[in-house]
Amino acid sequence: GSQDKLLSHMAMKCIASLILVQILFTKLPIDSWMNSCLDILSREPGSQQSAHWVQTITVIVKNIVKGKSQDKTGTLRKLLIPMDTALHSLYLFTFSSCSGGSQTSGDFTQPDDVSVATISQLAVVHLLEVMVGIRNHLELNLSCLKTLYLHTPLVLDFVTCS
Repeated sequence: GSQDKLLSHMAMKCIASLILVQILFTKLPIDSWMNSCLDILSREPGSQQSAHWVQTITVIVKNIVKGKSQDKTGTLRKLLIPMDTALHSLYLFTFSSCSGGSQTSGDFTQPDDVSVATISQLAVVHLLEVMVGIRNHLELNLSCLKTLYLHTPLVLDFVTCS
């Protein structure tokens, strides 16, 4: 119920804070977190678990951009380079949902399936919004930051059918 959602949201925020501290202050590797994240994003792109990972990534990226770090570009590069292909594939999976992709609204038979898809799509759209902002302000040449520009017709189809 709503308590589970609140608990899940708080857990995601805590994990994001811990990863952010590791990236910015301790300089410890985040390999196990990164591997788990990439595994879920690759294997289950439209799942609720994937949506949680995307929300966590979004919080981390937003905090890096808002923070006082002198090397925001380097920090974001360290975080996003390993995720570049997985995020780009996730965007394509999400935005192809209206144009004959594997995740169309007709594929869902239970109301819970629709809400999971909606949560997942919203998480990806929110992350994309943050990535577009980064692309406009920092010099990073990653495909996950250029998706909106590289696949404009796909994104527009998604927006008009949603």
